[in-house]
Amino acid sequence: VTYTVYLYSNPPIQRHPTTRLAGLAARGLMPSELNHPSMASMSSVSSSVSLPHPGVWRASQVSSGQGRVIDTGFAGLSAELPGGGWPCGELVELMPACPGMGEIRLLQPALAALPRPGWVALVQPPHIPHVSGWASWYLNPGRLLWVRPQTLADALWATDQLLKSDGCAAVLSWLPRARSQALRRLHLAAQGHDVLFVVLREPDAAQSPSPAPLRLGLQPVAEGVHVYFIKRRGPARDEPLHVPIHRMAPRRVAPPETLPQQPALFTVPGSDALDRRSSVSP
Repeated sequence: VTYTVYLYSNPPIQRHPTTRLAGLAARGLMPSELNHPSMASMSSVSSSVSLPHPGVWRASQVSSGQGRVIDTGFAGLSAELPGGGWPCGELVELMPACPGMGEIRLLQPALAALPRPGWVALVQPPHIPHVSGWASWYLNPGRLLWVRPQTLADALWATDQLLKSDGCAAVLSWLPRARSQALRRLHLAAQGHDVLFVVLREPDAAQSPSPAPLRLGLQPVAEGVHVYFIKRRGPARDEPLHVPIHRMAPRRVAPPETLPQQPALFTVPGSDALDRRSSVSP
């Protein structure tokens, strides 16, 4: 869509006698008419006027958000996210450089402060969830639901059902090769449900289109991670943000005999055993 903006003034702006307006702007020069006090007041008024819908934002400002958000626990990161935290009811994409580099610890404060009861579902994580590790991060291992699908199609179907069930407070799905169409269906499934929905993908996925309103790349560095803002409702940010995730002090956990040996495990049956007429295709 192409928009044409007409600027009217009285008297009308005269074209500079020797140089086009674009050339003047490129050198930081403007005709005297554009430096008139009325033009400055017009700019200040336009920046202070409220926008008609929360889904509309200025390109120079981070969006105020449309729904519930959960504080990230890191002031610098929350300030860079629309609404000031992780959004609920929509797709969030994290693309860590390698599995286990700190992506769960980045989400730990939000997972510990989920505003509603329910499962914290982990769909095909690359490693077996470590119960003692979750407990040391102030997370209740009794809320963990480990979903172990056999194929990508099973993982997409399981994620779709979890989002629609209203039984989960958070759904974390590792979907390394999911297509944009499948992610769009999951994004739609999350809308209308007060659930924190995060999809973790491979770093190369940043080059592919996605319906996710928030996409972040993660790179491990000393004392934390660098967060790259690939997509957000707000201005582009070229420089990464350093988040000191390793400064969180773990707590002492209960003796091993009082902890469950592993999260609640649900193995998704094979494709032949499930009716996927309303499923999400890969």
